[in-house]
Amino acid sequence: MSARPLRYLLVFLIVPLVLGPLLAPWVYLGLQKLVGFSWFSGLAEERFERVATRTVQVIALLLVWPCLKRSETIERVAPMMRWSHGRVRAFLGWAAIGTAMIAVVYGVGVLVGNYSLSEKYWGTPKLYSRASGFLLGATLVGVLEEYLFRGFIFGALRSRFSFASAAIASSAFFSSLHFFRPRLPTPLTEMTWSSGFQLFPHMFELFKPLYDWDYALTLFFMGIILCALLVRHGHLYGIAGLHAGWVWALQTGALVFDQRPEHHSFLFGWGDGAAQGALVTFLALILAIYACRTRDRASSERDAAPAD
Repeated sequence: MSARPLRYLLVFLIVPLVLGPLLAPWVYLGLQKLVGFSWFSGLAEERFERVATRTVQVIALLLVWPCLKRSETIERVAPMMRWSHGRVRAFLGWAAIGTAMIAVVYGVGVLVGNYSLSEKYWGTPKLYSRASGFLLGATLVGVLEEYLFRGFIFGALRSRFSFASAAIASSAFFSSLHFFRPRLPTPLTEMTWSSGFQLFPHMFELFKPLYDWDYALTLFFMGIILCALLVRHGHLYGIAGLHAGWVWALQTGALVFDQRPEHHSFLFGWGDGAAQGALVTFLALILAIYACRTRDRASSERDAAPAD
């Protein structure tokens, strides 16, 4: 079996982590030169760590298509990306399901007194404008992350390994990358060509195991769910919609509801986001088990079906 998928997967993982830190100091210095213009005044407060992270992410996104094509993974992924009216309807329908799932969690939080309506935004025009902005952002996140994580990374691993191995590895990477937020103990006072590499020991500095373990597990189980649904349904549209629905509902819910400080808890976590609590982790685990079982059943039924 060809090793090309894994070879180009390694290229995709290594090149951004080398090229990104090399380019980040010059990108940061270039952005600082724009501070004098009123449109870019907000860049004055931009931390170098954030610029470096964004530089790595942009390079990674630019590499996805070449690596997908050169690795021969495109033969597996292209049919999953093919456009049709039915798949667009699946995107919209699954987005509604993802939104409803998160809405139920927020609803439970309100019923037990953990959440209350935010007086800052509720009923104001700013709520609707920001929620509309979140909708566009969530759609981009759902499409791009599914194209990357389930299309390329899971697809490359699936070409060489079993579903379980590929799903676990890609989902662990999916979860860990959400905590890729480097933070230096003290801000850099001088920018040099090696400044980006100084971030390496601090790449996961903002990850706090005591508070983030449940969110990390939730992201992992969500990755398993998306892998199983992709294999079962055979296209990226549905899971991209589900992912977009989750993201939009979480962002909008954090705007609409406040978690009461006195009710920070094991079940609901320590923040306004509904994904940061053991309750959602447990629900994601149950859904992951269900998605994997139905995937296995669908595979068995296809194998048992007589050939045409």
